[in-house]
Amino acid sequence: MSTLGKVFAGLVIVAALGFFFLGMLALQAHRSWGEANENAKQQLEQAIEQVKVTRWGQLQGGKLVKPGIVQKVAELHGLLVDRGRVWYQVTPSAVDPMTGATSVEVANPSPHQIVGGSILNVFEDKPRGEGGQFLGQFRVTGLEGDTKVALAPAMTMSPESLQRLAASQAAGGTWTIYELLPRDRHELFTTLDDEAQKALLPAETVQEYLKDGKDADPNDPQDRQVDRKYVRRLRDYNVLFRDLDQQMAVLRDRVASAEVDQQNMDAALADAQKHVEFERATIASLKTELAELQAELTAVTKHRETLEAGLAQTRADVARLVEANEQLVDQLAAQQGVVRAPGDRADYEEP
Repeated sequence: MSTLGKVFAGLVIVAALGFFFLGMLALQAHRSWGEANENAKQQLEQAIEQVKVTRWGQLQGGKLVKPGIVQKVAELHGLLVDRGRVWYQVTPSAVDPMTGATSVEVANPSPHQIVGGSILNVFEDKPRGEGGQFLGQFRVTGLEGDTKVALAPAMTMSPESLQRLAASQAAGGTWTIYELLPRDRHELFTTLDDEAQKALLPAETVQEYLKDGKDADPNDPQDRQVDRKYVRRLRDYNVLFRDLDQQMAVLRDRVASAEVDQQNMDAALADAQKHVEFERATIASLKTELAELQAELTAVTKHRETLEAGLAQTRADVARLVEANEQLVDQLAAQQGVVRAPGDRADYEEP
């Protein structure tokens, strides 16, 4: 083989080695990109599955174990429908201390879209744990511009409710107004532990919430047990507030009637007291008069005793005088020789 052929063969071998090396690199790159592609496909499939779960939720055994966006949107829609519209950061004006009427400034949204004559539920704009309270149901009695709303209590407020309302306004805080009262639900308190529920709920009813959804006790009422689980009774606060208002009206009537009866009894007692004082004065006067009469009686009795003693002495003296006179008459008759008959003797009779 000539030198040129050897050189050419050498170049071919070198080129072949270069192509082989490049082929190995291409094969390695192809394998690497293939693995990366498979990983990307798996990640894409997982992401697509996660998107499906996030959107539609996760089913297990035919039951929804993890709600998705669709369920959450439906739940949120249900909550919004149950709750109705809400106006936050409402600023109240001065409260009439006798009736509870007031006006509020609704800044957002503008216009507020509140309808005259509607019934609204007013809460203090802070958590119950910080002293937030339900202030009452109010009727819209007037609308001024796009932000001013006049309110008056839908039901007669007790003095305690009026004081609470005035104190809330005087504190300078804001109110939250609900178109509808929040609806009671079992799941409202499931995210809270026992201590949080005890801190949030009244002591007289907290046990119902703590037992809700847990194993029922045999002594629990039958209408509170479902599949051996305790189920607390949900409350319709609109009905409860109406019943409470009726009860308060009855109690106010009873209190007013009792106050009238008390006034009449006080008047009768005052009149009776006057009679008692008059009778006591009469008794005191009669006691004084009786004491004077008893003193006079004592004096008269003593005087009578004195007179009777004198009369007895006088009668005794008269009897002695009569006897002495008879003796003298007998002596005089004997001196004159006259015999006196028994009938001639004088008989003295006491008067």
